Amino acid sequence: MTSITIPALTGLRAFAAAIVFFGHILTPHYDVVPGLLQYGWAGVNIFFALSGYLFQHLYSETLIQGTFSWWEYIKRRLIRIYPITSLVVVLSAISAWDRITMTDIGLHLTLLHGWHPKYRLSLNAPMWTLTLEESYYLMAPVMIYYLRKFSDNLRTRFESSSTGLLLAKTCLIAFLVWCLSFALGRGLATYYQDIVHLLFDVWDADVLSGTIWGRLSDFVAGMLAAAVMRNHGHRIKGRGDALVVLGVMIFFFCAAFIQSNGGATSVGNHKLGSIAINGLAGSAAVIIAGLHAGGWFSRLLSTRVAVVLGECSFALYLIQFMPVGPFPKISMALQGGLEASGLHFLLAALTSYLIMNVAALLLHRLYERPLGIAMRRKWLKRGA
Repeated sequence: MTSITIPALTGLRAFAAAIVFFGHILTPHYDVVPGLLQYGWAGVNIFFALSGYLFQHLYSETLIQGTFSWWEYIKRRLIRIYPITSLVVVLSAISAWDRITMTDIGLHLTLLHGWHPKYRLSLNAPMWTLTLEESYYLMAPVMIYYLRKFSDNLRTRFESSSTGLLLAKTCLIAFLVWCLSFALGRGLATYYQDIVHLLFDVWDADVLSGTIWGRLSDFVAGMLAAAVMRNHGHRIKGRGDALVVLGVMIFFFCAAFIQSNGGATSVGNHKLGSIAINGLAGSAAVIIAGLHAGGWFSRLLSTRVAVVLGECSFALYLIQFMPVGPFPKISMALQGGLEASGLHFLLAALTSYLIMNVAALLLHRLYERPLGIAMRRKWLKRGA
């Protein structure tokens, strides 16, 4: 496996986790919060695109060279997500014991809960994304292998082109492949929806937003950006700010289009609605590539504070809606208590964010990281 450490992308995780957090915490105030600030859920698009980008970089070489090990790969994925995920599931189950079933607990421990509409948001709502991550983990090696083969073949075919023309052709084909990915995803989502309804008499209304089929293009966007950067990244090394600005502009354009057409729930009725929704992940992939290329934005997200927040972002993401005692969602209870004490809701949200980050940092430093290090030493081959 190719080693890759990109501090700016760790910092981007902090940003994505923050907008998810504020999107949740400000929900009761959406009547006074500007429309574009209601899109905290778009942080999930960033996470998925980031997974696709990093996986393409991490595993394409070993897959092409034939040195990839499925067993080592699976162990790495388990070490990455299970220490803190299993702890949060157990603590959530203990706290909500009178409101859940053993089926609910079992599905969450195996990360299969996201496939069933009844359990997708039942125990700890943000955990629905882990089912998609788990699904992508299983699909990724095959997707990475064939994308690498495809990109290498294109490079050979276009090698006689000038540098500018080669980049233009590559980006155009990447865009077309990405469009095909969300067309394929929508088709698979529809078939899945019909099959589940036929077999279990359950209609999954959120199949496009809550399953790997509907979100396939999010991961593919990141993978394609990584493939383009592999061949052309050296040409913009240290000058990624233009890509970041372009990605931010695309993001706000898509978000504004979604908002002007009734929000995420209603925009699907517009002919271009699915393109705008998928465009959020596309814009995230452009931003990720720009941060990897380097520049002022990359240095900003590579600061120590951003990296530390990024390292504990997974913990923050999982504990924010964890049930604790009589409170079904701890961060919302904290926010409500701060507002009840007289704080303005925006100041209360910032305070809640700081408090929850301290808790996430302690959980990461005292449990997630040391257990992960111990598991890597015991489970993984040296140098793997």
